[in-house]
This record gives sequence, C-alpha cells and structure tokens, in this order.
Amino acid sequence: MAKASSKNVRYRQNSSRSSSKRKLFQPLEVIAIALIAIGVGFLGGHQYQGSSHAQFTSRVCNGKNWCLNRSGNGRLDGTHVLAWPNGGSNENFTMIATSIPGCGSFVQNTPKLQCPFAVGSGLNARYAGDPINEMYTDTTGIAYKCVGTDSVGKGILLPCGSGTGTYMIAHNGYFIDRYWSNVNYQTYHEYNTPSFLCGFFNQQQVQFSNSGQSGYCTWQEK
Repeated sequence: MAKASSKNVRYRQNSSRSSSKRKLFQPLEVIAIALIAIGVGFLGGHQYQGSSHAQFTSRVCNGKNWCLNRSGNGRLDGTHVLAWPNGGSNENFTMIATSIPGCGSFVQNTPKLQCPFAVGSGLNARYAGDPINEMYTDTTGIAYKCVGTDSVGKGILLPCGSGTGTYMIAHNGYFIDRYWSNVNYQTYHEYNTPSFLCGFFNQQQVQFSNSGQSGYCTWQEK
C-alpha cells in the first residue's frame, strides 16, 4: 500500500512537496433542459457526455488508479468517500457541470464580477474561464448526492448544490474545492492557495489538501 509523505496541519494536509428571458417553456423544452443539466459535464476543462439517467457507470480515479468509492455502498449524507483500487464496487461517480447563483457556470474574473472564489484570493484570476462542477454519484431511489467535505476536510456525501464543499473547479485533471480554497484565504490569509481533492491513502477517505501532489491529486474518468 503506497502512502504519500505529508505534514498534517489543520488536517488540510499541507505537504512539504509542491503545486430576454421567456417566462414559460414548452414541455419538450423542459425535458431537453433537464437532460442537458444532467448529461453534460466537464473533466479537466474538456466537455464530455455523461449519463442522462440516474445510473452512472463511470469511475473517477487518480494517478495511483485509486477511484472514488462510496464506503459500504452508502447512499446517505455523511457516507465516507474513499480512494479505492479500480474495479471495486460503489465506484460510480461522474463530474457534472453546474451553475452557482450570481456567478454562473464558469470562474469569472472581470471588473464587475469575481467568483466563485473569495475576492482578493487570486484564484478567480488563476482559474478564469474554467468550469464549475459537482462530483455526482448514483444513489438510485433517493436524491442525488455529491462529494463534499466534513469539518476537517475529509470527503463525504452531501446534497448536491447545498452541501459544504460540493462546488469544484476542474482544471487540467485537478479538482479545486471552492469551500476550502476560500478558507485558506479568508481564515488563514493564504493568497493564491487552492485546495485540491486528493486520495493520499489506499482504501482511506479522500481529503482536500493544499499539496496538489501529482498522482494523488490528479483525476480522470474511466
């Protein structure tokens, strides 16, 4: 079992190694919009077609070939999200494009609008134009769940759109978490410091880290 050597500070794991509208829609239009919202996603800034129904068959794995996994086939809020060897059960995840109210679907850095990161953090300029996403998983029979964060930066399932840490920016295989990146700037005054989704340890919870260590923190859909 491979491990990454790191310093565990504030549990965000700072590694010593670096990083004109229409009022009404016709029924067919409503269906089309719903399919687009569900079926189109972004990975590393490249558009791909996801599933248009509740059952995702894709896996999202890091450079160690450890894939996002729902611990114990859990489907409820708080279920741990693990880094698990490719080929295991419960690995049906897919990154899907989303929109943040007041910001839109892409990182904005204009004189009038800087979002979704905290203004002044430097991250809106760094990732300008990159897509805003959420990492969905198949929870057939109940509302969709997405990868979010607990209070110490470990990955758990939470409601899509409202769960803490579910909004991520896709950039060259990295998934940058809006919540923890804003904590870096607003709480710890760390400028231009993104927080990445990483899987450092085999069969352990994924976590959000400042390290951006290649292999552990870079992902692709399989």
